[in-house]
Amino acid sequence: MQRAREREKELQRQQQEQQISTAQYVWQAIFLAIPFGFLLGAFDVTVKVQYDEPWDVASLLLRSAKAIPALLPVVYLSNRHKNKKLTQVAMALGNVVVGSFLMYTLKHSPSLGQMLRAPGLATIWVYFTVQLDLLPAVLSLAIVGIYWYFGLSDGR
Repeated sequence: MQRAREREKELQRQQQEQQISTAQYVWQAIFLAIPFGFLLGAFDVTVKVQYDEPWDVASLLLRSAKAIPALLPVVYLSNRHKNKKLTQVAMALGNVVVGSFLMYTLKHSPSLGQMLRAPGLATIWVYFTVQLDLLPAVLSLAIVGIYWYFGLSDGR
């Protein structure tokens, strides 16, 4: 137990020595928001194809470009503070809520509701899962899976 505490203190000292500047966090946010913006656009196209709605590359690029500024503050703040326990707990709870609401939307909403909600919810759900540590990510995904299996499935 003592070795674990010493190792934790050593890791904290190393983190303090490697302080990342605000500019680096901004660049990280930009470079993370761009692919997640395109992921939102890809989810939007997937939903449109699923419901036989027309789409084109210009609408994909426009949807992605509109999503990037909205994702930037979330990505910046969560990425800057992702090593803190409070942030991990908040993202895990957000992951459970967003994932469960996405499953509920896919099960109970008409096609228009799914087309409007699913791409954004899926993008945030994937982002939270990627940013979480392994154990909270697995636990939150398991909770959503249990909710889907026991709460929403037809019992087959």
